[in-house]
Amino acid sequence: MLHQRKTGSIAQHMGYVKRVRSTGLDTKGKNTTILPILLAASMSVGPTWERACLLVDSRSEHPPLISQSLTDRMGLRGPLTGGATQANSDYLPLYNVGQLHLGLNGRAVTENFRSSPLSHYDIILGESWLKENSGIMDYAHGQLYQWTPTGIQKMSFNALPVTHPDQTGETSDGPTQDTDTLDPLYTIVCRPFTRV
Repeated sequence: MLHQRKTGSIAQHMGYVKRVRSTGLDTKGKNTTILPILLAASMSVGPTWERACLLVDSRSEHPPLISQSLTDRMGLRGPLTGGATQANSDYLPLYNVGQLHLGLNGRAVTENFRSSPLSHYDIILGESWLKENSGIMDYAHGQLYQWTPTGIQKMSFNALPVTHPDQTGETSDGPTQDTDTLDPLYTIVCRPFTRV
């Protein structure tokens, strides 16, 4: 049977990202009166999943990137660790925001991210990410795959992971919500492809 070519881009996806729950607070030089209350509140609620316009770019040589606007919404900050040059020769500063959970095939995986003032995507996953996650970009069939010990499976970012609050990083095998019903207007925010 011949496979039909899918329409659309195998590089552009909608996905989810969230903070890795912190195990403690840095209290050096801080007023710690309110910290136990804040810690209890954050442990009971935990970080929430943020919807993200995601690009898988096999030609990007950088570690996983997240937009500064998304890290600002998530309350993430990090030290300047270097920079990157865009295809148009513009310089982008890179900040280490540490580990974040990324939704992959309905499960939460932990990735190290650098933030930068990206303008067209919330997240860019490059060549190093594809290699580390055994990603295969099948342009002939318009599909992104992942090589696993049990064979090749389709790779997707649009299934909202279900995380147990007491087991950071582990997800249930229960059904996930169809993300197309969550916010159909969000795709209007994602702009056309521009290489970083």
